[in-house]
Amino acid sequence: RWVLTTVLSVGVSLVASLIMAVVGYLAFKQNTDPNILNNFPVDNVVINIARLLFAVTMVLTFPIEHFVSREVIDMLLFGRSPCDWPRSIAWTLLLCSITLLIALLTDDLGAVLDLSGGLSATAVAFIFPGLIYL
Repeated sequence: RWVLTTVLSVGVSLVASLIMAVVGYLAFKQNTDPNILNNFPVDNVVINIARLLFAVTMVLTFPIEHFVSREVIDMLLFGRSPCDWPRSIAWTLLLCSITLLIALLTDDLGAVLDLSGGLSATAVAFIFPGLIYL
């Protein structure tokens, strides 16, 4: 059931994204902004509701994306002791603050993406195969 659920959810997301991409491109042609919501006027109520919902989604899911980092940092510093709520919240706030600081200080994310892509590619190409072999 888990595989079916995963395949269906990713499939529905793929179809929804493709529909939005094709309709957005057909509506705005060459002037399509990477964020399709930026193509619409600021005073459009329906689009503003979509912008609000998108912002709420980002605010609620962003801390969840730090789960693995938070757990690894906590395990490195405190061993296998169970992570309590105050410490977990502190790690989440710290990680979110660091990423917010990077976002506020960076005008062009190209350098950030180059750095993260280079580090990830190096790990995938050279480090992980050796670790798996060991």
